[in-house]
Amino acid sequence: MAEKELIMNLHRRNSSDCMSRSETGQWTFQPSGGKYHRVSNPQSSREFERAGEVHSICREPIQNSLDAASNKDAPVVVEIGIWDEENAGMSSDERDDFFGSDLRLHINNAIRADRTLGHKIRAFDDQFSFITIEDFNTVGLLGDPKEVVDFSEKSSKSEEKMASLRKNRFMWYNRAQNATSDDHNRRGSWGEGKLTLEAGSRIGAQITWSIREEESEPKQVLMGQSTLVSHEIFKPADNYGSTDKHGKTKTARFDSFGYFSTAEQGGKAEEWDPQPLIQTSSIEHFRDSFKMTRQDEAGTSIVIPYPQEKTMDPHALARSCVAGWILAIHSGQLVVNISLNGQREHSLSRETLRSEISDLAWHLEKEKTGRESEPNPSFRTKDMWLKLVDLLDWNEEPPEEESTFHVDKAGEYNSAPSWNSPFLDHEGDELARLRAAFEKGEPVRIVANPRVHSKKESDLEGRFDVIMIKTRDEESTQLFAREGMTIPFMDIHPGCIAFVHCYETDLLRILRDSEGPAHLKFEQGANRIKGKAGVWERGRSTILYVNDSVKHLLGHMKPPPEEADTKDDPLFTITLLEDEDMGDSKRRSDAGEINIPPPKKPDVCRIYSRGSGGAARIRHHPERNLQGSKIRVNLAYDTAKGNPWKKYREHDFTDEHLELDMRGLEQVGPAECRPAPYGGNPSGLVYVFEVTDEKWKIDILGLDNNRDVAVDVKEAN
Repeated sequence: MAEKELIMNLHRRNSSDCMSRSETGQWTFQPSGGKYHRVSNPQSSREFERAGEVHSICREPIQNSLDAASNKDAPVVVEIGIWDEENAGMSSDERDDFFGSDLRLHINNAIRADRTLGHKIRAFDDQFSFITIEDFNTVGLLGDPKEVVDFSEKSSKSEEKMASLRKNRFMWYNRAQNATSDDHNRRGSWGEGKLTLEAGSRIGAQITWSIREEESEPKQVLMGQSTLVSHEIFKPADNYGSTDKHGKTKTARFDSFGYFSTAEQGGKAEEWDPQPLIQTSSIEHFRDSFKMTRQDEAGTSIVIPYPQEKTMDPHALARSCVAGWILAIHSGQLVVNISLNGQREHSLSRETLRSEISDLAWHLEKEKTGRESEPNPSFRTKDMWLKLVDLLDWNEEPPEEESTFHVDKAGEYNSAPSWNSPFLDHEGDELARLRAAFEKGEPVRIVANPRVHSKKESDLEGRFDVIMIKTRDEESTQLFAREGMTIPFMDIHPGCIAFVHCYETDLLRILRDSEGPAHLKFEQGANRIKGKAGVWERGRSTILYVNDSVKHLLGHMKPPPEEADTKDDPLFTITLLEDEDMGDSKRRSDAGEINIPPPKKPDVCRIYSRGSGGAARIRHHPERNLQGSKIRVNLAYDTAKGNPWKKYREHDFTDEHLELDMRGLEQVGPAECRPAPYGGNPSGLVYVFEVTDEKWKIDILGLDNNRDVAVDVKEAN
């Protein structure tokens, strides 16, 4: 053994020997009926298991590190260290200082309640190994370590108290099992996410040390967590249960959640109060034993003992970090360094991203991953990843104006957002310009601005960008992201490489509510999105507007039928012969004369909707110049059966109920209710306008949100 390693091991052993058990901490579980009591067992499966061990361990800790950034102008640095059985350098006695007989006792007795936990006790027989995850340029686990919240009483807390709780990172990390913060200004909340750390361990435990960026004490905190099931122990000699003078036994009963802390076994349930270790000697012993990088910098350091086998592969972790954090790494927000037994294997940064992608063995990734065989986020070719980096490079500097396309605001007038006619309000043919650029293989940026409808606030602004470039179907891939974090389980459509990214506006809030605890997909059916949750209006359609953006944009990229390429039918041809004596409407073929109908006259206008969402939107037709003419707009509530115009009544709506938002039009006289039939047809509420600009438009507002409106527009005499 090297001299340096020998000295380090002697230091560990000596420092451990001179500390009492209470100073080094011990594992205790919450007694049933105590103030931390939770009635139910934790659920047997977790959302993050859908992504598999590798992706879970590379997603959840990093997202919370980014949320805890200290200096926003510098990257958060995450150091992942893997120490295998041959290089962990820790004896069984040293291991037992942190993961010893007290934890084994609880696992052994939990197996009686749940036989599926047997693998946890068997792991203790393996040689010791561990993974460390440390973050730098972060604030650490801030907050009062003694603060506890009973979430069943959440509604009774003042807003000031709830604001304090939301900021208490220590509480969310160590106290809030089975709970998630409703703070929308974060990627995650250490809710279910911290359980990925336990799931990454074959014994289901982790210990965390944090140096906190604040002046108040304690400056450092050390605490561990493990989740089992409710269980009982009878071992009176060690204060687990008792026997009375009549020989009647009483077991000690425990809930699911345990801590490595200052708490000691025994005593009354209501007095059990796990607190973090704060002594410098205890923390130094922990730091040295697990070869931590941190010295005195603020941030958080995590140890995962007996890691799952797949997470011991540094190259798989690197591929997963690219898949989950390519945007954050490329933007300079994040650096991830991965080491094996103290030797750096990968450094993922803004400067090295392209070379790291080129060197990684992407062909080793399987198509499916996780508990339910979900799409593997890393299952992409090297060329796909490099082309995604090309797109990010192109988008880094604001693209030229001719490469940026702003679609119309969607979801206005309290209606559901839709991709129908996305460029209706633009001057010129914006869609044709977009098609031309896309067909030439140029990258394009589409900026979408959906309104976000809240049940508690006025309508909110939304924005997300779609950066895309045309490619062959077999090379197609897309990534969806919120604030630089990839959302992996989204549909991929053939025909392009694309990013869909939301990084600002209140759209972030509804997207976060749609993701679920593991942030795997924008789910239109998520509980917080449903109307009965009392948070969002039209939540489902808003999420679908984002999810289906690439699909609909690809549909709009296809040229209209009249512009599509045509080919001769190989079965037959017709030869048209000119005849000077025949007018333009007749031609002669070898089959005789045929009549050619005159070209169809374009419609008077384009009607964006039939009045859904409380508004009717009417726009000029680009091939019909009506400047100097008059138009007649006829409105009535639509009906399932019969003629809506015949069924219109003044109590449905009149001009007094409505508001006009128009351009290039002047109203001619007052609106009329059921005027004399126009062209022999019955009428509803009728407006007449003079067209003063060929690019005119009008929005008629104030109609019933819950009813469709029939709209008829004709030229007026």
